Amino acid sequence: LRKRILDADSTHKEMEKYSRIAQRWEDLKPLRRDITISSIELEKLNEEVSQYKQTTNDEAIINSITKYVQSNVTSLGLFKGNQTLIRSIKVDGNDNYTPYLDNYDIYNISSSSDNIRIILSYYLSLLQTSIKFKNLDSINFPNVLILDEPKQQNLDNDSLIDCVSVIENISSDDAQVILTTYSELESDRQKFEKHIIYEMKNKTDYLLKRLTK
Repeated sequence: LRKRILDADSTHKEMEKYSRIAQRWEDLKPLRRDITISSIELEKLNEEVSQYKQTTNDEAIINSITKYVQSNVTSLGLFKGNQTLIRSIKVDGNDNYTPYLDNYDIYNISSSSDNIRIILSYYLSLLQTSIKFKNLDSINFPNVLILDEPKQQNLDNDSLIDCVSVIENISSDDAQVILTTYSELESDRQKFEKHIIYEMKNKTDYLLKRLTK
């Protein structure tokens, strides 16, 4: 009798558990309905987007980004100057418009230092392309690029100087680049001294300061 009571209690607990699950499933009905509606709308949007055709300007913009990425990658010494590999870099014109390689994951075949150089090359290429096509209404890049301490991602001093050299070739009349960085080497500091707008002298020196009366 005791065993039967225990079995009955166990069965009752199972029934209570499944009753709670069933209620939760019912509570999900509005969400499932919204997902179904959204899925239908997404299919319609995808169908609409698939009908779009790249214009001549679209192709020119993507080609320009690609060329600038390849040029910047070369300038920053990525892939050890392997031009065959560098010329294979493409820009995805169908999704996120980011650089890629057909046969490799461009972001995983390199070190963290190489990875930040790819990113720098890409964002600089967007700015360069925006300046090149500044008269096109389809360009909406703000022409302001802020690079917050790329050396935090293990960018070496030589690549930092190379990056500054690429920035130097960007017209200051058409765009502004704000770079926060440092170098322990006085010789490096001298190379970009003319670009220093503000220098923090010690660890208690901040860009934002409390006002004094």
